[in-house]
Amino acid sequence: MLLETYSLQDEQQMLHDKFALLDELSGFQALTEYQQSLIKLSLYIQARAERGTDDASRTAVGITESIYQNNSEELAYIYAEGHLLLQSEEGIVPNPITRGYRDCQNAIVNWYCHASVYAIESQAKLSITPYTVPRAFFSNSKYQINNYDQIKDAVKASGYPSVVHIMFADLGSKYGEYNTNHSCLALGEDKDGNIIIWEKNGFQYPFNIKALNEVYEYYKMFRIWGVRPLRDPSDALGLNLSGQTN
Repeated sequence: MLLETYSLQDEQQMLHDKFALLDELSGFQALTEYQQSLIKLSLYIQARAERGTDDASRTAVGITESIYQNNSEELAYIYAEGHLLLQSEEGIVPNPITRGYRDCQNAIVNWYCHASVYAIESQAKLSITPYTVPRAFFSNSKYQINNYDQIKDAVKASGYPSVVHIMFADLGSKYGEYNTNHSCLALGEDKDGNIIIWEKNGFQYPFNIKALNEVYEYYKMFRIWGVRPLRDPSDALGLNLSGQTN
């Protein structure tokens, strides 16, 4: 929700619509109550982070453009607190320590896609900073993707909820898990047959839900996609025994 058009009523309606869509998805209903609450809370935290109802929190929100389905859309991102502190020392922005929604904004800065999906999988406790991600989190079946229909079929075959990894090289390459460009969570199909995913766009960028074909349009230059069912939380936590993190 962009700052120029913010209103509490609009925010509440936006969240109501997103929560209603989530509640209709088979994969979302298959999650535990706690996992469901984490996803809904992420969207609420995102909305709070974008409010900008005071000068200090307003200057922490930037707007950039993102291309989905060949259409340009405005996308909010949050400036890191260290950056804001330097600017405040020069008198450019207000002191970010005093801003409203500081914790929400810092959480958006710190969390990223892989850690966010792993947090759902392992039923992590709430934190402003993300938990480490074990390398085994990225273990999955791999597909050489040539078009959207192939990734859609792979997700449907895996079932809901499923983890989707998008890679620029094979996981067995010298890059290991660092070749994984993005991870998101496929939660089911809406009434129009669109596969709906939940994701964190990356450091500083939003939590959101959107159609898988929008994600594909953005990441289609990466040819290796991995899809696997969401692990049981106890199995996901057991991955930490390796001690290897991303």
